[in-house]
Amino acid sequence: QDVVNAVGTLDWRMLLYMTCFMHAVLLERRNYGPIGWTKRYDFGTADLQANIRVLQNVLQDNDARKTKEISWAPLRYMVSEIQYGGRVTDEWDRRLLVAYADKYYHQNCTDPGYHVFKDYPVLAISDIHSVRSELDSLPGHDNPELFGLTSHAEMAATADQVQSWVRDLRAATTPGFESGSNAQAPVTGAVYEIVAKLCTELLDRLPTSFLATDVRNAIAKDGGPTQPINVVLRQEVDLLKQVLQRVSATLETARAAISGAVLMTEDVISDVQRLHENSLPASWEKGAWRAGHSGLAGWLGGLMQRCEQWRRWIEKGRPATYWLAGFRHPRSFLTAIKQEVCRARKEWTLEEVVLFTEISMLELADVKGPA
Repeated sequence: QDVVNAVGTLDWRMLLYMTCFMHAVLLERRNYGPIGWTKRYDFGTADLQANIRVLQNVLQDNDARKTKEISWAPLRYMVSEIQYGGRVTDEWDRRLLVAYADKYYHQNCTDPGYHVFKDYPVLAISDIHSVRSELDSLPGHDNPELFGLTSHAEMAATADQVQSWVRDLRAATTPGFESGSNAQAPVTGAVYEIVAKLCTELLDRLPTSFLATDVRNAIAKDGGPTQPINVVLRQEVDLLKQVLQRVSATLETARAAISGAVLMTEDVISDVQRLHENSLPASWEKGAWRAGHSGLAGWLGGLMQRCEQWRRWIEKGRPATYWLAGFRHPRSFLTAIKQEVCRARKEWTLEEVVLFTEISMLELADVKGPA
């Protein structure tokens, strides 16, 4: 209550509520994992208190100068770039903070009846107890659009959470398995039998690796190894070959250890546990792509699709369409496109070439070549 009474203006009480509301939104985005923030930043009460002090100093300075005009730009800069921005290391997260500051600190946010979002009015805090009763009347379920996200982000975050619960439940109910890093060997052979069968099925389905001669011949036919897009192709194929090698080695080692042909090490036990839980062995995501909420089956499906994309490219030449999500480094591919355009038009520089997106009504089979 002392904070509420620190400045005796309506603007202060409304902006105090707005500051607390923005802080809650930043914290809530962490529940969406990497969709919310690329890293889990430790925004805490100290950050909120620091922002409140900044806001208090701005309004007290205005009161001393007998002016009601708030300097919004410096206030937004202090909040986004200094107070919260001091913890942020990713450039896209920093841009997001700037966008939040623009949304919550502007000349209209102190207007009577202003709403941050539908059903979320800005309250003029006068008494802590009355504000708490007002907060209890807010919707029980927050629309993800309140945080600048979509329903798909909410579904993905919920799926990740459910998968974590299922994984913990399996760890708690499977004989001989413990959650966390202290996994012990199964008491019975039932789990071993299931995983051994799974390893055999996956090894039978696993695509064959790429031959270096096939890759070299495909690149030679398409302008040679110095073409930027061919450089990307070689990099992507080399990365995928490493992933295939790790997957194959893990499955073969697990199957051999279960049969008693090799020693059952702690790493193998961990891999067996993860395979039984429908999750990825630790080494598979290294240098590859995240499984997300798709689990083992979805990740392996992505592996098959990536192998098919590169194999079709090697056998039939450069395709007319590309599955951008199938690239391990999609930015390298987009940069390579710009480089090839600049080489074709020598008077253009890389800085002048801009990529843009155009939504079309074409189906994949309708695309026969470049537009």
